[in-house]
Amino acid sequence: MNNLKNILVIIFMIAPFIIFAQVEEDSSAGKLKLEGSVGADANGVYLLSENCRYNGKFYFSPILPTDTDDKKINKKNAKSNKKTQKKIDKYGKFLGGNILNNMTVTCLMGTGNNKGKISFGNLVGPITEPIEVASTPAANALNQAVFNIAGTIAGLKESMKIISFAGEEVRGVESVMTYYYGPSCKLIKGMPDAIKTEVNLVIEQVLATGLVITAELLSIEDKVKAAKDEVKSLKPPANIAAGAANAQAVLNISRLTNELEGLIKNATDLQKSINKANQL
Repeated sequence: MNNLKNILVIIFMIAPFIIFAQVEEDSSAGKLKLEGSVGADANGVYLLSENCRYNGKFYFSPILPTDTDDKKINKKNAKSNKKTQKKIDKYGKFLGGNILNNMTVTCLMGTGNNKGKISFGNLVGPITEPIEVASTPAANALNQAVFNIAGTIAGLKESMKIISFAGEEVRGVESVMTYYYGPSCKLIKGMPDAIKTEVNLVIEQVLATGLVITAELLSIEDKVKAAKDEVKSLKPPANIAAGAANAQAVLNISRLTNELEGLIKNATDLQKSINKANQL
C-alpha cells in the first residue's frame, strides 16, 4: 500500500508540469528565457523577473496583434488571445495565492500597448527531489542522478548572477563594455580592478565545473537504459508510474543539457568581453 501511495505521488508531482507547460506563440524569433517568481495579484498572473536586463514585474497576457491590415489575421489572433486569457486565468486559480519560486519562462516580450507584458510561454519549475520507490531501484538511481546534476547547475547559475553583460557603448572611435553587477543589477562600465578577480574566479569555476557536468550528462545514458529495462519487468500500476518517472527524467536531462550549454556560452562570452575590455 505504501508503494502504491508513493507511485500516485510521483504521478501527481509530474502532472502539473505537463498540464501547465503551454506555449502560446508559434514564433521563435525574439523569445526570451526569464527566471524569477510566479504569482498572481489583482492585475493578473505575473513573473517577478530576476534577469538584470529585464528586471521587474511582467504580467502574462495575450499579445498577438489584432490591429493589422489583414482582417482574417486580426480575427484569428483575437480568437487565440481569448483562449490564452482563459489559460492564464486557469493558471491563476491553480496558484491559489501561492508564489512559485525559481521558475523559468520562455516567452515573447510585449511591445507598444503591451509593454510590460509577456506571452504565456513555457513555464518550468525547479527539478524536485525524487521519491524513492522500493520496487524501482534503477529509476531511483536515474532520478537521483538527474536531481544532483540539477542542484549543481542551479548553484552555478546562482554564482553567475554576480555579473552579466549589458552591452558595448560606442562613442566615436572609443568603446566601453558595460555590465550588470551584483544582486541589485548595478550598471558598471568596464571591469574595475576591485571586482575583476572575483568575477574571473566565478567564470573559471563555471567553465571548469561545466566540463565535469557535461561528462556526467553523457554518461547518464547507462542509467537511462537500466531504468527502461526495469520498467519491462514491472506490472501495473508500478510500470506506469516508473515509465512516467523515466519519461520525466529524460525530459529533465534534455532541459539540463540546454541549461548547461547556455550557462557555458554565457560564461565564455563574458570572458571574451572582459578580455576585450582589458585591451580597450
